[in-house]
Amino acid sequence: MKTSCTPVAIITGAPEVFSNDANKADDQKDLIDRIRKLPAERLLPRPSGFARVVSSASQYVNDAMRELMDLIRDGT
Repeated sequence: MKTSCTPVAIITGAPEVFSNDANKADDQKDLIDRIRKLPAERLLPRPSGFARVVSSASQYVNDAMRELMDLIRDGT
């Protein structure tokens, strides 16, 4: 299956920005840790039902075109 992907960047501020609020700094550190631990495959697109139908239709057309080209080649 062919897919198109858009690179993803997750940008957060450094916890030191919140030096005057320990709770916000801790929250920021937690956010950064969660992002680091997130498996990369969780960021990949999941095919929807529509994408599967389009992919199946595309494969059907490709197969039909191959068969047609074989018939043309065999007929000459």
